[in-house]
Amino acid sequence: MALFRKVEKASLEIADLHTRVAIRDSKALFLGTLTIPVGSFTALVRSLRATTIREGTAGHGQE
Repeated sequence: MALFRKVEKASLEIADLHTRVAIRDSKALFLGTLTIPVGSFTALVRSLRATTIREGTAGHGQE
C-alpha cells in the first residue's frame, strides 16, 4: 500500500509505488489518480526546477 505525502501549500499528494509515482488532488479525490513511471516523474521535476532557476524564483516554495 502506497502512502501519499502532501505537498506543502498545495492539494497535491504524491506516492512512491516503486516503479511508478502516483499523483492525486487531495481536495478532489473523485478525479482519480495519475500514475507515471519514476523516470518520467524525475524528468518532470528536473525540468520544473530548471525553469524555476532560469526565471529567478529559486527558493520560493521549493522543497
